[in-house]
Amino acid sequence: MTGHQINEACTKASEGGYFKLATLISQAGGDDLFKQDIQSQLEIWKSEKLAPSANNNLASTHIGLVGRGVWRIYNLLAGLVGQDEERGRPEDDICADLDWKRVFGLCLWYGSSVDASVSDVVNTYEGMILRNSRVASCGIARPIPRWAIEKKKKESQLPSSGPSRLGLFHSSSSTMSSEDLPEDPLYALIKLHADPALSLSKALNPYSFSPAGVDLGIVMCWHLYIILSRVMRVRDFSDRTVLPLQRNKHRKRHNGLINGVNHDGNDKEIVSDDDHSVDDDSDDEHRIRPEGLSPTADLLTSTYALELESWGLLQEAVFVLLHLEGTVG
Repeated sequence: MTGHQINEACTKASEGGYFKLATLISQAGGDDLFKQDIQSQLEIWKSEKLAPSANNNLASTHIGLVGRGVWRIYNLLAGLVGQDEERGRPEDDICADLDWKRVFGLCLWYGSSVDASVSDVVNTYEGMILRNSRVASCGIARPIPRWAIEKKKKESQLPSSGPSRLGLFHSSSSTMSSEDLPEDPLYALIKLHADPALSLSKALNPYSFSPAGVDLGIVMCWHLYIILSRVMRVRDFSDRTVLPLQRNKHRKRHNGLINGVNHDGNDKEIVSDDDHSVDDDSDDEHRIRPEGLSPTADLLTSTYALELESWGLLQEAVFVLLHLEGTVG
């Protein structure tokens, strides 16, 4: 169920003799009324001392008529994804030993309403991390990159990367605390989709791809910037200046159409019945907005080109340098 494999979960429950539970699992992620019914059943089990933790003080292996596995599944069906703060038992934590993708999936499939947006799911997930940040045995996995997870198994702090060329992208501090670890780049893309106001300056972090920040980190940040900002036009760096509109004087007449090509590459077609182009200063359709300059974009481009040059890829470095926006660069 943590992988949203509902059909397989129903089959396993049926094979184990839990036929009623299988019918409930088939409705996993249902509406609020369904979740309220499941929560009511959990409250009944608690009041009647049937919950797994009801008889923990007894010197017996019997800890409630309701098995712990069934109890956890009911909590999941009820949308109670976070750990029950009332008990605080690791055994009852649904998110224990799960990576951040599965925990985020639990929030998406079970912990949110059917009409919740991706932004709501992100807020739910980050709220779980915030509530459990003070618990030493927190079972909520943070969205840190894989290299950081493997590094944390060996060291408590990241090694010093030395004086790097990352500039505006990250602090020059040689160590990072657990809270300062970079986010997984996949989660950064999810946050970009969920928050229209989030800029690439906060989402792209070279340390998300590589512990040193350079090499693979700079490479991936530059390519993501080109795709998201220059190609898809969905996000940009926050320091890009906005220039006023200018008259569109660059047009090409072909087969009765006068094509006004914007500086951003978007073609505008204007129909004309004669050989004279139509210039109307009062009509924004015949005006263009030149691209402003972004120092962060030029810094990222120069850093990437420097990396390529250090690898002996001179032709590729020149191609990247063609993306510099400032005339001085």
